[in-house]
Amino acid sequence: MDAHLLPDVLVFLNVARCGSITKAANRLNMVQSNVTARIKKLEDALGVTLLRRHARGVKLSSGGEAVLPMAMRLDAVLNDLGYAFGRGKPAKEASLRVGAI
Repeated sequence: MDAHLLPDVLVFLNVARCGSITKAANRLNMVQSNVTARIKKLEDALGVTLLRRHARGVKLSSGGEAVLPMAMRLDAVLNDLGYAFGRGKPAKEASLRVGAI
């Protein structure tokens, strides 16, 4: 996956958590059309539909259900980085360990 899609993954995560594109757009201080465009870009890159619209918002598709745990892990890593390098210890004292399967 292209690392440039990370912001789109985070937008998707906000939509999934809010259950609504409009609510996610408000939370992210974005217009609804930009949120929709980012979701579409991510769907095109992954080749899967992530959301199903309904009268009261959106629901995750099976593809969205599969992507959600990965998006949550990425968000957790970003939060860890923010803590280690921004809110907790000075950068010179922090260490970062990255593993791969």
